[in-house]
Amino acid sequence: MTYDGRSVLYQGSLAEVFVPYQDPTTNWYYRTFMDAGEFGFGALSSPLKLGLDVPENAVLLDGLISAALPDPTVPVVPLPLPAVVGVFERVTGNPIWRHYEFLANGLYEGRAEVELVVRMISQVGNYDYLIDWVFTQHGAIRVDVGLTGIDIPKGVRSTTLHDPTAAADTAFGTLVAPQIVAPFHSHFFNFRLEVDVDGRNNSFVLGRLKTLNVQGSPRKSVWVLDEEVLAREKDARLDEPDV
Repeated sequence: MTYDGRSVLYQGSLAEVFVPYQDPTTNWYYRTFMDAGEFGFGALSSPLKLGLDVPENAVLLDGLISAALPDPTVPVVPLPLPAVVGVFERVTGNPIWRHYEFLANGLYEGRAEVELVVRMISQVGNYDYLIDWVFTQHGAIRVDVGLTGIDIPKGVRSTTLHDPTAAADTAFGTLVAPQIVAPFHSHFFNFRLEVDVDGRNNSFVLGRLKTLNVQGSPRKSVWVLDEEVLAREKDARLDEPDV
């Protein structure tokens, strides 16, 4: 990906979505899905509808993936996917920049923030995943994830939380309707970003705030920026949990 003729991102992708269900009973314990690796977000991407899935002003693009058939004697064939990518701009309602100068008779100038959005919706089993790659005017690349569709239901005996069986039936889920429990589960998204700012000849610099004691000033201390060039990706890991 380039911006104004400059290389920015070599590749960005959704690597995996891990969905473990938290019910250890016989018919549920094995439900720990890899929604991207096992099923394929690209192969299961669904056509987008203007005015519903994307704004009316969106441009719809077709996709093309390689389809591997179960028969190894049949060569891989291209699989066209019509209208599975939507590209549109949206005004966020926030200013990207503004300034009001009260000393100059209320002189004001500003710019409305506009984002470029590239959207796809993948239907994996009971879930519809909305994946938005958002490109902002201040240089940030953001990925927004939305989930819709339906829950996987589990049949139980309880009709209300006052039934004698309710405690056992809702130990690993929530009673959402008479005799229907939605089991607890999580969605873990893993994205891979291969940045390529101005090509491969670059460095990654990490800036940390450092307290600096000062002399000869009423101020006892200030903070300054301490920058470090990181040679390896491992060195750039942040917010690591204590092990």
